[in-house]
Amino acid sequence: MSWMRHATAEILAACLVLLPATALSGETGSSQIDVSISVSVTPSSFQPGERGTVTLTLENAGPDAAGVAQAGDPLANFVIGPGFRLPTTWDWGPFDILWSTVSGCVATYDVIGPGPPPDFFFALVFQFYFEVIPPGESRVCTFDIQFLPEPFETFETRWTYVVRGTQQDTNPANNEIFYTIVAGSPSVPPEPVPVLSLWTLMGLVLGMFALACAYRRRHATER
Repeated sequence: MSWMRHATAEILAACLVLLPATALSGETGSSQIDVSISVSVTPSSFQPGERGTVTLTLENAGPDAAGVAQAGDPLANFVIGPGFRLPTTWDWGPFDILWSTVSGCVATYDVIGPGPPPDFFFALVFQFYFEVIPPGESRVCTFDIQFLPEPFETFETRWTYVVRGTQQDTNPANNEIFYTIVAGSPSVPPEPVPVLSLWTLMGLVLGMFALACAYRRRHATER
């Protein structure tokens, strides 16, 4: 199904275009950062309807603080999370974030579209904001996800740290990571245990009773 396709580069580029002006504006500065991003999801595979936990980590090797904002501002650093292609704005991706479980960041989403013809598709994109990260420190965001009950195939997710216009990342290669969400093997229902019907059970009991009576009569005759 089309809503289950992972985000393409075109979708992510569209997200960057629509970011708030505060996210990418500013004069070019001399501050240098080295922010790396990592993602882990537990458990390692999922069935439709199951729940899992995502751990999203940003680490800044410096030498300057990462994030263009005052200390304590949760919008200082920005991560573009997974994106999914949607046929219409009323559809959703293969999973949703359980928003009450988000800790360590501010999580949100945008529905972008429609795209160019002939498909005119929409895109659902998750976004995550972090506070300023001093050099040598990290920020960790955790949240639970709930998969929709519809079956899905294994798919790849893309997570991108956005460098603000006033900063320069000395190692942009670690600003992006791909993580594969594995669809678990369909569970095989156990073989049904044969169950005797009420009439069959009654017949069996009567037959055993008749057999016992016959044995007693035969035993008495032999005496």
